[in-house]
Amino acid sequence: EAGEAEFYLVGGTVAYDDGTLFALTEAMHDMAYKSSVAVNPADAARLQVNEGDRVRVGNGQAGFDVAVIYNEQVQPGTVWLPESMAGAPLAALQDGRAAVVVQVMPLAEAVPA
Repeated sequence: EAGEAEFYLVGGTVAYDDGTLFALTEAMHDMAYKSSVAVNPADAARLQVNEGDRVRVGNGQAGFDVAVIYNEQVQPGTVWLPESMAGAPLAALQDGRAAVVVQVMPLAEAVPA
C-alpha cells in the first residue's frame, strides 16, 4: 500500500551541489546536483513513486519536499540526501545525531507543515 514509510537517513557530499556557492555561479547550474532524495528502486515501488515525483522527507525536527531519484546503490530501507542542498537542510534532520529515521511520504499524500 502506498503512503508514508520510515527510512534510515544517510547523507554525504557531492562534487557540485546546488548550495549557495554554485547557485551564484551561472556556469555551474547545469553541473550541480539538483535537490533530490535518492531512493532504492524497490523502496520507490513500495511508496508508489516514480523518478521526478516529489515527496516529503521529515521527522520531528524538520521536513521539506524534494524530487525522487532512483539509485540502486542506496540500500533498501535507507534514503540518501546530499549535504548543502538548497531547500533541504540535511543538518536540520540530523540535529547532531548519527542515526536518524525519517518519514518519506508521496507529496500527494503529504499534509502541509
